[in-house]
Amino acid sequence: MKLPLFLLSISFLSLFTVATNAFASLSIESLNSPVVTDFTGFDGSGFSPSPSEGQLNSNMWAVDISSDGSLNFGETAVEGDFARGSDSDAVSTGGIYAFDVGSGDIALGIQPTDSDWTPGAFTLRMQNNTGVTLTSLSVSYSIYLYNDEGRSSSFNFSHSFDNVNYTQISALDFESPEMAGSSPVWAETSLDTTIAGLSIGEGATHYFRWSGDDFSGSGGRDQFGLDNISITAVPEPAYFGLICGSIMLFVIRRRVRALET
Repeated sequence: MKLPLFLLSISFLSLFTVATNAFASLSIESLNSPVVTDFTGFDGSGFSPSPSEGQLNSNMWAVDISSDGSLNFGETAVEGDFARGSDSDAVSTGGIYAFDVGSGDIALGIQPTDSDWTPGAFTLRMQNNTGVTLTSLSVSYSIYLYNDEGRSSSFNFSHSFDNVNYTQISALDFESPEMAGSSPVWAETSLDTTIAGLSIGEGATHYFRWSGDDFSGSGGRDQFGLDNISITAVPEPAYFGLICGSIMLFVIRRRVRALET
């Protein structure tokens, strides 16, 4: 017995992960199907709405880095603090890097200084293209820390409907240690949350922000990397119940027909 194609697509939807690279605007097109951004190919050469190889898409990313101002969605920034290149351990010049956090794994990196990222923020723009209103999103990501300085800095998460008013998820607040590590290496912290009570209509956008600032201590500042961002549109229980019910009804009808023949 073969199920119709549309039923097969629905019943196996949760088995697939939709992976996107960092060069296309983030689009959520299916329910219960994670969309992952992992910065593979990013080389720290800046941001553009029509990115060249190694750049990030500014239709997807906006940046506030302080000394060099802000990069708004759709703008171009390919020099200075917005394009510090790639590195794999301690740096001293403030700005945005492609940090190799181990075995070629690239993270969107920041080196804070007195004039950079104190405060600062990365903002990711997502568009709902599922065809339904989204009421819940599951979000996970990795923070990489290179703890080589004796100052604590924050790296916190918030989200917004309008890119103006942000709701901070305090359970995801992150601060680096005030004491430097004796033998610094890149250390990963994985964080996740489910954001409920949303109402993101078809074609509407939602915004996710990772913001940083000095927290405590003095002196230089640690390096941070953001990686493995995964966003999943979580279907309402009633929606999944309707899907399962439709599949069960189809199977029962096929079996009844088989018995009648």
